[in-house]
Amino acid sequence: MDSKYVDLLNGYYFWKMDRIKIGSALVLEIISNNKITIKECIKNLCAVMFNFKYTVTGESADIVFLFDSHMCKRKDHIQAFFHITESFANKKIIICPSKKNKRIQAGNVYFYFYIIVWIWQIRSLKMPLLFKIDLLARLARGASEAARLEKIIDMERASLLVVYFDLPVHNSILIQRSKKKIHTATFQHGYFPKGSICFEELQAEYFLANSKWSKKIATESGVPPEKIVVVGMPQTIGKNAETKNNCDKKIFAVILDGPVEKSFNDELIGLSNEICEKWSMKFIIRYHPTSGMKRKYKGRYILEISKESETIDELLHRVDFILTCYSTVFLEAIYYLKPCFRYTEGRDNYKGIEACYISNIDQFQQIYDCMIKKPDDFQKFLQETREKILGDVSKENMVKKIQELAYRE
Repeated sequence: MDSKYVDLLNGYYFWKMDRIKIGSALVLEIISNNKITIKECIKNLCAVMFNFKYTVTGESADIVFLFDSHMCKRKDHIQAFFHITESFANKKIIICPSKKNKRIQAGNVYFYFYIIVWIWQIRSLKMPLLFKIDLLARLARGASEAARLEKIIDMERASLLVVYFDLPVHNSILIQRSKKKIHTATFQHGYFPKGSICFEELQAEYFLANSKWSKKIATESGVPPEKIVVVGMPQTIGKNAETKNNCDKKIFAVILDGPVEKSFNDELIGLSNEICEKWSMKFIIRYHPTSGMKRKYKGRYILEISKESETIDELLHRVDFILTCYSTVFLEAIYYLKPCFRYTEGRDNYKGIEACYISNIDQFQQIYDCMIKKPDDFQKFLQETREKILGDVSKENMVKKIQELAYRE
């Protein structure tokens, strides 16, 4: 869908939404939903009746960490979340273990009346009716979840709310409401290129950046420097950055992108087959955690499908290199100095990083030959890349800087 709708929707005052920027809250839904079916729309309308069953650790606290359903499918993300929060004394942790962990909330029925009112309010907006209904169903679902989380957080006691990512609908609504009462911060989810929608629609008061490089990109994208705090990458902070050496098994992993990148994924599988045929290799497929109904890929070069329970750390130990499009696994691979080829075909989301990006098998061969024939030089190149985009930030530094945010005036 056209991103122009973000600004258009921000121009409307939605009933019962406390002057929330609705376009900003729905930005991920707007830019990713190119085709909406009646079936998908009905599914989202039905979802309004459900709430997630959150697990809450700790009583009223100064710092509240929210790890929600958007991130829950990666076991290693959950592990990283608990690893970085264990050093905070006065904290509350809210976590949704699984998207399946939800229940019917009869009280949500009144949100259907909201949807009807909202449709009337934007009746002059030139947008297909099916898109309108689908977006407003997602808005109602997010508003319901945000209202529930607001009660769990205890705004009277909390000083700081920290989320893993501030753009999912309910997080955006929650933060837009919360920052009127308490400080808010969001971790950097993956790598954001210059001009990313994640910078343009940043809702949290503070952006917890992976590195000085990320701070530079954020500043160039218009984020005020005083809003950026370098704390390190949650997935790797405090972990031993030992090199996960090539296993020389002629096996690599293909990390697919999300469901909206279907054509990219098909091209990636095609390139993988070419590589296998030319170098007598096999590959492991790893689906994106938000893929939902996963497309079944078949072929004689596919060794297996990586299970969701397998962490990226574990997968990296089993392969010679990674092949992906835009997956943020690239950053984790670089942290462990594992070669990661990025198939971009002129669509490089990691602009400014000259690390292993390819558009065809000839470019792959050039880098692969260097990796095999000049391993020391290649390792040095990976080390320089890691230093540039991730830097060296300790867990103690992360804890200190986040605690300071909680007690700012």
